[in-house]
Amino acid sequence: MNSVVRIFDPQGKHRFSFGSKGAGPGEFDEPCCAGIDAQGLLWIRDGGNARYNAYRLSSDSAAFVRQLQMSHGDVNRWAPITFDSAGRLIDIGTRSDPKTNARATGRMHLDSTSAVAATVVMHQVPDDSTEMKSVERVLDKSSKATFYFYPPYSPNQLVAHSSTGEFAHMITSRYAIDWRDAQGNLIRHLTGDVTQGPELSADEKATADARIDGDATRAGMTRMQLGFDVPPRKQPVRRLYFDQGGRLWVELSVAQHADHAAHVYTRDGALERTVTWPADVELADGTIRDDVAWGVRLDSLDVTSIVKLRGFSRRN
Repeated sequence: MNSVVRIFDPQGKHRFSFGSKGAGPGEFDEPCCAGIDAQGLLWIRDGGNARYNAYRLSSDSAAFVRQLQMSHGDVNRWAPITFDSAGRLIDIGTRSDPKTNARATGRMHLDSTSAVAATVVMHQVPDDSTEMKSVERVLDKSSKATFYFYPPYSPNQLVAHSSTGEFAHMITSRYAIDWRDAQGNLIRHLTGDVTQGPELSADEKATADARIDGDATRAGMTRMQLGFDVPPRKQPVRRLYFDQGGRLWVELSVAQHADHAAHVYTRDGALERTVTWPADVELADGTIRDDVAWGVRLDSLDVTSIVKLRGFSRRN
């Protein structure tokens, strides 16, 4: 939110910072999603300016190199930095089909001029596979808005994008994952024997109930009209993401306060291992390389810190 990028060394010591709010070179508007390409350039997704900025890093500074314009209007969408085998940046966002006006999430491969060299339309899950509900509300006499609500612990679509250009997707209610190459071709299908998640604790049920009550208020409906309820169990899978080596991490749902656990698959689809790590550290918003990870920890006072984990516990 403060439009600043901070650079650290491998030991976590701060080296330097750069960037400020604006639209010029070296400036950002709500940046996110840093990534490194094959040439070692640092790319930052600059959503507020609908572009991607590339920088060459030295030991104490960052030099602006170039930028690419986004090919869609979905500038507020969080999307990771990823590249295809030709080194082209893949611009991920929602576009409307000019013929049907239907909206779909696409992966647009951008060339050096920001032109779209190829587009891969993401898989759209059936309407009945999740419990999402859309509610249209009148804001004033001249405008309407559509609100989207997702009941807590209900089936949800997960999509993971690898820095190698591959991607994977699944529904959290079934351990069945489609792993695709950068062109959208199915290269492997993974299944597991995890059929259900753990039971919700009393605290989790209470928090979920409060969220549903809040959603009903925002929707201008009663809870019965909204039609949401709290399930007795969590879905089998919680998160899906790739590490920097292209391995796929399938994070399982666990009981409240229990250590996190994930199945790790190599790029040829083999289950390499199952790993665990502390309950208060989230890895989906960090980065993992080999047996080292940078994760995000949120303490009881909602203070965020970045932590380094080494030597994950292996659980075969």
